[in-house]
This record gives sequence, C-alpha cells and structure tokens, in this order.
Amino acid sequence: MRILLSGQPRTGKTWIAREIASALQMAGFEVRVGQHVDEAGRALFDRGRRG
Repeated sequence: MRILLSGQPRTGKTWIAREIASALQMAGFEVRVGQHVDEAGRALFDRGRRG
C-alpha cells in the first residue's frame, strides 16, 4: 500500500498521515516516512519495479 498526501499547507496532512501510520503499524504493517517529493517518488517507482 502506498499513500502520497498532497495539498495546501495547514490542512491536516501530517496529522492524518500520523493517524494512518499508527493504525497500520498496530495492524502489523511496516511504515516508512518520507519528507520530500523526490523521496516519495523513488519509493513509489522502486517498489513498483520490484513487484
């Protein structure tokens, strides 16, 4: 599962991302956090190529 949140500043993206990550971790998923668009793009495309 991959999630990329985008939007205007101060609209709750960080808060909802933390809530989603917490729920996924409790369900046993590995969660990785990125800070930059380039980093997110690499994660999306690299994983897509492998599987």
